[in-house]
Amino acid sequence: MLTRRRALELGAGTLLAAPFIDHAWAQDARTLTDAAGRRVTVPAKVNRVLASGPPGSVFLYTLAPETMIGWIRPPLPDEKPYLKAPFADLPAYARMTGRGDTVDVAAVKAHKADFILDIGAVDPGYTALADRIQGQVGIAYVLLDGTLAKTAESYRILGGLLGREARGEELARAADAMIADVRAKIAPVPQDKRPRVLYARGPKGTVRANPINVDILDVLGAVNIAPPVPGSREPLTLEEIQRADPTVIIAIDEAFFESVMKDPAWSNIAAVKTKRVYHAPTLPFNWLDDPPGVNRLIGMRWLAEKLYPEVRFGDLRAAIRDFHRVFYHQMPTVPQVDALIKQAAAHT
Repeated sequence: MLTRRRALELGAGTLLAAPFIDHAWAQDARTLTDAAGRRVTVPAKVNRVLASGPPGSVFLYTLAPETMIGWIRPPLPDEKPYLKAPFADLPAYARMTGRGDTVDVAAVKAHKADFILDIGAVDPGYTALADRIQGQVGIAYVLLDGTLAKTAESYRILGGLLGREARGEELARAADAMIADVRAKIAPVPQDKRPRVLYARGPKGTVRANPINVDILDVLGAVNIAPPVPGSREPLTLEEIQRADPTVIIAIDEAFFESVMKDPAWSNIAAVKTKRVYHAPTLPFNWLDDPPGVNRLIGMRWLAEKLYPEVRFGDLRAAIRDFHRVFYHQMPTVPQVDALIKQAAAHT
């Protein structure tokens, strides 16, 4: 199956990303400028939305689950209890791209979507992909900024597009409040006291992350010892990691997390010596990645405590309950919160 990144390499385009600047609502249509500066028109009344990837699925679930056609990856049995019925049981469907460099036009049209929603990185390549798919399937393709700091902006845009302005504003304010609270509490920490972090992806912990996967570190004011290199996916070497000597390692891959503390090659790295290697909870979505969506808001709150143990952030249990209530449409039970805390505690 053609990946989204491979599809971008096959596309072409020169439009530059631009902020949402204006919109116009007519009786039978809504026209907006999306995050890539593209003018897009969708029906005034939206009933069915096709998310192009997992971040869009999660975003749409939090805002307007009744408009979801399905999931890119259906929730697993242990994830479903954290999600509101009947949306946890919606069917799965294939990604926008299929084999080769063309979209399965018939499959996309069969969903009878009012528009396609893509939330993620915004650059000329993704803009070209949006234009290409929209041209091939004849369905409006809306591209919104998926970076963590732009969460509120994207909620307001999509809320207006769906005719759910009040809900969009509620989530926008909640997202902004969570980010502002964490930023305010870490602001007094001197720059030379900020953690040096390795965001370790892949089973060996050396895969370099895309910018959108690590923008949570920017929000948290941490020093990324392996910042993304534009246009490069060259992995890190262990020697590079040893020279940088991170004080914290965030292990995205479970296998790497389980092995790194026992691997002699990593034993002299500061984070390993002080046992500051963390792997985030994963229910109902990974708190830090996969997908890099709004699920990262609660991950940001959890990770703040790990990066800044000297700062008091408040009751994590209360933060979990409130986040699930506001964003996931239901308050988790005490046993569910216990399970999440246990997942977090098991990786410290």
